[in-house]
Order: sequence, then C-alpha cells, then structure tokens
Amino acid sequence: MNTFFVILVLFLLALFTMSGIRHLYRSYGKEFSPEIVQEFKKKNLTVTSIGTPIKDDWQKSPFTGPPSIQVSFVRMKVLGVSTNPTNIEYRLVLATNKQEKLDRYWVAISNTIFQKTAYLIKKEKKK
Repeated sequence: MNTFFVILVLFLLALFTMSGIRHLYRSYGKEFSPEIVQEFKKKNLTVTSIGTPIKDDWQKSPFTGPPSIQVSFVRMKVLGVSTNPTNIEYRLVLATNKQEKLDRYWVAISNTIFQKTAYLIKKEKKK
C-alpha cells in the first residue's frame, strides 16, 4: 500500500514536470508556422506570408491588443523560469483563396498548461 502512494506521487510529479516543460517550450521556443499553414489548408486558403504584428497593425485588428502591463495573480516557476499558465501570441497572415484574392488574417495562438494549443483565426477588419 505504501509503495502505491510513492508510485502515484512520482507519476504525478513527472506529469507536472513534463507539462511544465512542454508549456515553456510552446510559450518561448516554438515557431508555429507549420501549424498555422495546416490550419489555413483546412479552410482552403493558401498562406503567402506570416509575420508578427507591429503597433500600427493593431488598429485594424479583430482582437483587443495586448495590455502594456500584464498583472497576474497566478505565476508558475518551471525550472527556474517564471511564466503564466496561459500565454497568447498573435500572428498576421497573408493568405489567398481559390479566386486568388489576397486577404489579411489574424491568428491568436493560445498556450495553456495541460491543454492543446488553440488557434483562433479571424479576418482583419476593414477601415
């Protein structure tokens, strides 16, 4: 009975450690270009280019811009690196449809610990 609890604790510790390392990799080290191209292929769109938005791009964004200062009550430390449980990145994508019409799309990449990476794609607002 005692060994069961030791094995259970070791398993949970390994699970949390691996999830934390995976979250750090997705938040700070991974390039999401291949996954973005796959998401656009599912929507029958061809990706021309992928970039990171600059300050002027946020005026036409379908998303609210990231805050200048981010305050969080929940912080995690994984291998000495402090991080939030949820990290959201934004990308600007130029894509064409079957009629060869070029449009700008915004992609919000949401990384949350213990969950799969979520991609939210929205077309840029016209102004």
